Amino acid sequence: MWPADLVVLAAGLLPDDGLHARCVGAGTVAQVHTIGDSFGPGRVFEAVKAGYAVANAV
Repeated sequence: MWPADLVVLAAGLLPDDGLHARCVGAGTVAQVHTIGDSFGPGRVFEAVKAGYAVANAV
């Protein structure tokens, strides 16, 4: 296992927040943010905009 300060995961074609729920439930990370298409289908611009907003808030 390698230590990391930041992990960005983009996978799948259908919305699925299961990984987010498991990460939060396990309590193994300090912060977990779900953005973009994990809520519903969207466009690249909206996903990038959401990522930018979360990054500025962290």
